[in-house]
Amino acid sequence: DMRSLDLSLWGAFDLTLELTFGEDAIQPLFSGGCWAGTVLWPASLWLCEHLRDLPGQGVQGATVIELGAGLGLPAMTASLLGATTVYATEQDPLPALLERNIAANFDKLARDARPTVTTFDWEEPGAELESTVFDFILVSDCVYQELYGDSWRALARCIRSLSRPGVTRTFNSIERRKQDGVDDFLAYCNELGVHYKVVDRMRGRFDEELEFYEMFVPAATDAPPLAGP
Repeated sequence: DMRSLDLSLWGAFDLTLELTFGEDAIQPLFSGGCWAGTVLWPASLWLCEHLRDLPGQGVQGATVIELGAGLGLPAMTASLLGATTVYATEQDPLPALLERNIAANFDKLARDARPTVTTFDWEEPGAELESTVFDFILVSDCVYQELYGDSWRALARCIRSLSRPGVTRTFNSIERRKQDGVDDFLAYCNELGVHYKVVDRMRGRFDEELEFYEMFVPAATDAPPLAGP
C-alpha cells in the first residue's frame, strides 16, 4: 500500500507512517518540492540510527527541534529515546500530515510525551523558538538545490539563529547528489559562524552517498575548529 509505510525501529518501536494528504490537498502536494515531505528518505533513517547510538545519556532529557521534518521520524525517535521537549517543524501544508502521523503512532504506543508540531518558516523562526535553548537541532536531506533552490541559505541562517554557542549541537544527515548545493551550504554556514565536522559517511542500500555532519557555534572561549571534510 503506497499510502502508508510500516517500519520497526530496532525491534523496539513499531510505527506506521501515513504518506498521503487528503484529497483536498492534492494540489498543494504537487506544488514545488512539497511532495518530498511525504517520502521516508534514507538520510532520515540514518539520522535516527545516530540518535540511538549517541554516547552517554544521548537525547534523554534534551530539548530538540527538527527542521524540515517531513514525516517526522527523527523527531519521533528523539521523543521515544527520552527527549523531554521535541518540536517537529514544517511549512504548510505538511504539518497536518505530520500531526496525524505523530498522533496515530504515539496513541498506539500509549506515549503521552510526544513531539509538538509547529508550522515554521526558516526565514522567520519566531521569538518563542528563538528564545528556547535547544540541545539538539535535527536536519535530514533538506539541502538539494535542484529541488529546493537556494533555501539552504535560509536553513543556514535558521541553524545559526537557533544555536546557543557552546551548547546546541546540530545533526545534519545529507544524501549527496550532483549539483546539490551542499558545499555552498557548508561554506555559507562557516561564514555565519556555524562550524561543522564530518562524523560519518556511508553508501546506502541503493548506492546512495550519505554524509553525516555535526554542526555547532563554538563558545566565545573555544578555539575555532578546523571545518571541512
